Amino acid sequence: MTRRRGLWYGLAAVVVMVVVPFSASGVVAWLVQQQAVGTHGYAHARISDVEVVAPSATVRIHAVPAGQEAVTSTLQWVSSRPDVYQQFNPRTGTLSLSYRCNGLKFLSGVGCNVALDIAAPAQASVHVISDSGATTVTGMAGPVSVSTTSGSITLQGVSGPVTAKADSGYIEGDNLLARTVAATAFSGSIDLDFAAPPDSVTAGVDSGAVDVELPRGTQYRVQASSNDGGGVNVDPGLASASAKGTITATATSGAVDIGYRHQGSDQPSSQLTPTGAATAAAPPSGQSRAG
Repeated sequence: MTRRRGLWYGLAAVVVMVVVPFSASGVVAWLVQQQAVGTHGYAHARISDVEVVAPSATVRIHAVPAGQEAVTSTLQWVSSRPDVYQQFNPRTGTLSLSYRCNGLKFLSGVGCNVALDIAAPAQASVHVISDSGATTVTGMAGPVSVSTTSGSITLQGVSGPVTAKADSGYIEGDNLLARTVAATAFSGSIDLDFAAPPDSVTAGVDSGAVDVELPRGTQYRVQASSNDGGGVNVDPGLASASAKGTITATATSGAVDIGYRHQGSDQPSSQLTPTGAATAAAPPSGQSRAG
C-alpha cells in the first residue's frame, strides 16, 4: 500500500510540474501583452479596389464619403509586434493590405492579434481572403468577393454583386440590396436576408442549413433541394414558374428554408445606412509597412 501511494504521489508531482508552468505562461502572456493602434489616411487616393489577405485577422470594410478613406490597424502581441503591409497603386487605384505575425505565438493564443478597419469609397470593389478570421463588409456598392477557410463572413447592406465562400464557417447577409448573390459553404450555414428584390440568388451547403428571406410580395423561380431529407420549406405564393428572378438553394445534409421576411424587418432601402468595415490583402512589390 505504501509503495502504491508513493507512485501516486510521484505522478501527482509530475502533473503539477507540467501544468503549473503552462498556467503561469498564460498569466505572463496576459500581463505582458502590448497593444498599438495606428491610422493611415487615404483621403486623396481615389481607391477603386480593396484587396486584403488576412489569415486570422478581424477585418471590417465599410463605405464612407469621399475624403474619409483610411485604414486603422489594431495590433496586440506578446513577444514581437506584428507587421502590417499597405500599398496603394495610384495607376490602378488598388489598395492592398496584409500582415505578418512575428516571434512567439504560443502563449495562451494571444501572441498575435490583428484587427483591420478599412474605410473605403462605396463604389470600390472588395476582395478578401481569410483563413480563420471574421470578415464584415458594410454598405459597399461595388463587387464583393470574400472567401474563408474556417472563419465567418458577414455582409450588411451590400448592394454590389456578391460572391462568398466558406469551407467551414458561416455566411450571413443582412439587409442585402445586391442584385446577384452566390454563396457556398462546405460545412456551415448560409443565412441571407434581402431588403430589396434580387435577380439571382444561389446558395449551397454540403453540411449545414440554408435560409433565404426575401421582400414580401416578390416571386421567383425556385429550385430547392435537400438530399438527406433535412427538409425543404418554401413560403406559399413565393414560387412562380413565370417569375423573372431565380432562387437556387441546395443542401447535401441539412435544411433549406426560403421565405418572406418577417413582419417589421422590411425597411425601405433609403433608410439603410452604410456603416462598416474592413479586410486585409496581400502585399505586392513596393509595399509599405504600417500599423
